[in-house]
Amino acid sequence: MKRRLFPLMMLLAGLVAVGCVDPKAKAVEDMDSFIDKVEAESDSYTESDWESADAEFVELSAKLEENYSDMTEEERDEVSKTLGRYYGLQTKRGIESAAKGVKEAFESIPSFIEGFSEAFSDGDAEE
Repeated sequence: MKRRLFPLMMLLAGLVAVGCVDPKAKAVEDMDSFIDKVEAESDSYTESDWESADAEFVELSAKLEENYSDMTEEERDEVSKTLGRYYGLQTKRGIESAAKGVKEAFESIPSFIEGFSEAFSDGDAEE
């Protein structure tokens, strides 16, 4: 009888433990895990991936905001650090995108100058 009761008691204890998770701690843990995932995979993200990540970030931020007033100063600092990581990833993404645009612009300058110069060539005199 004890052999059958022990697994049942362990399962019940596990369910009780899961049910007692502090919502603010869970919100912080969920955000931290999410940002770890984004950080690890962001180099291969497409624009669609970033849109999905941003949507999830908004949802997780709302959960943090719901619990913010119940957090200690230490927990608030941890939340700020975590949010800063995501905004840092977004900033890095923006800088890389801008750098790519500048590089593409510089690559097109020779063609632009050639076309601009042709406008002043002797070809106009034949008309």
